[in-house]
Amino acid sequence: MNDLEFLYDHGYIDVPMMIQTFYLRMGLNESQAVLLQLLYAQERANEPFLSIGTLTSKTSMDNNQVAELVNQLLELECLSINTIDSEGQSEEIYSVFPTLLQILKIARDSNSVQKQETMRLLEAELKRPLSSKEMQIIDGWNYDFLTIKAAVLAAIKQQKVGVEYVNKILENQAKEPKDMSYFNQFLNE
Repeated sequence: MNDLEFLYDHGYIDVPMMIQTFYLRMGLNESQAVLLQLLYAQERANEPFLSIGTLTSKTSMDNNQVAELVNQLLELECLSINTIDSEGQSEEIYSVFPTLLQILKIARDSNSVQKQETMRLLEAELKRPLSSKEMQIIDGWNYDFLTIKAAVLAAIKQQKVGVEYVNKILENQAKEPKDMSYFNQFLNE
């Protein structure tokens, strides 16, 4: 069992919140997201046996609709079902763990895109390629792109455009959130 599986199995990851945050980026609709959350709650309650009737009783859908959604989630690889033999009977055990893997991949990919956008923005403002030291500083940032863009605008206003200066602005903003309304007018253009 790897670290991620351990965290998942012991409930240390807020999977319902992650589903809520990422379901659209995963290409899911609201019904699929709600069903995943119900399946996760049932799995956490140590009821990992797939029962369409139990799921249906927790929704306003009928058995056919729930079964169709489960099939869709299987096709989208958001749900895994394993068959086990228990006391001479075969039972289906499901897991929402594949959903977590997809969410982490999406988050990693979007973080990579954000880093590339940040580097392009800074290179455009600096009018030169970034040094390896500057790229290391940027790699350490965990700020959203709009916050970074606002910090770059603040540096431009101070006529001190540099990665280190932008980094200091970001660090200060993280310590003490400021009113960003002045910069919002530039961000929305």
